[in-house]
Amino acid sequence: MKKRNIIIWIVVLVVIAGAGVAYWLLRDTSDEIGATATEQILTTEAKRGTVSVRVEGPSVVEPYISQDIRAKTSGVVIYAAAEGDPVASGETLVRFDRNEQEAAVKQAELNIAQARIDLAKAELSLETAKADLADKEKLLAGGAVARETVQSAKTALANAQLALESAKVKVDQNDLLLER
Repeated sequence: MKKRNIIIWIVVLVVIAGAGVAYWLLRDTSDEIGATATEQILTTEAKRGTVSVRVEGPSVVEPYISQDIRAKTSGVVIYAAAEGDPVASGETLVRFDRNEQEAAVKQAELNIAQARIDLAKAELSLETAKADLADKEKLLAGGAVARETVQSAKTALANAQLALESAKVKVDQNDLLLER
């Protein structure tokens, strides 16, 4: 019986020791963490309304959309809205010095006038070449000039026609430049 009692006591001690180890390993450590934490959690009664949150700290603000703006003309800028300033629709962002633009318009007007003079000269040259060719063809029929002379007059007429077309193109080009 003594041997049996010793075995029972050994079994009881092993069970108690196992329970102690299990308790130590499986115990809830949240009480210890909460006790050592320096952060406090505040609670309040829930109420209907809006909740506002304020966060402070360094940050960088980036625009949602960034738009590059380019002018159709170049020149000296005499006014520009400050970078980052808000602007309203239709508000002036940049103002250029008009002196260069006005000088360019005057130059374009002079170029058109010159092109029109060149066009009139080309028309006159064409009429002269036509008359010269007609005269030389009559002289060729009478045997007074060589065939090469008539051929030269035909070449001069073709050149006069090309000069007239070129003058018309120059007038159109200068009209377009002035419209800009």
